[in-house]
Amino acid sequence: YLASQVAINCTGDIKIHAFEDYHKMNKFNYILMNPPFGSSGKTAMEHLEKACNQLEKYGSILLAIIPNGPAMRKRFDEFVSDELRFEKKWLSFTGEIILPSITFERAGTNVSCRIVRIERNYNTPKSTNWESIDLSYITDVNEFFDEIETINFKSDKE
Repeated sequence: YLASQVAINCTGDIKIHAFEDYHKMNKFNYILMNPPFGSSGKTAMEHLEKACNQLEKYGSILLAIIPNGPAMRKRFDEFVSDELRFEKKWLSFTGEIILPSITFERAGTNVSCRIVRIERNYNTPKSTNWESIDLSYITDVNEFFDEIETINFKSDKE
């Protein structure tokens, strides 16, 4: 369902495959992912790290829905602060949207999540474009969808 929505709103080749099946040599300009979370976000972090290595060399963007609990925040913060694994690859964590607990209520869960944006930069590992949008206060799913329709969460490169 989500892939069909992306196809309506975007151009390009949309792939619907298990991310683990892609060889590390595959490179992409845009990666949109909702990885399996695993225990304390471990699996999500593994997928996120792999996706960062598969971003095309310059100007590519990764958007991922990840858990927003303390264990995942710790994993993610360690990852983005590791110069060898992150900054030397010209990556920057440039934004987040903190989602309300009702986001996946229809799927039977109220896990706390956020969307993170990671970009591979042209010539500098540090980006000055940082954006954080906190929607965690929303308690009604209709209000949530009304709110996200008007959000502009675009990179400087888009």
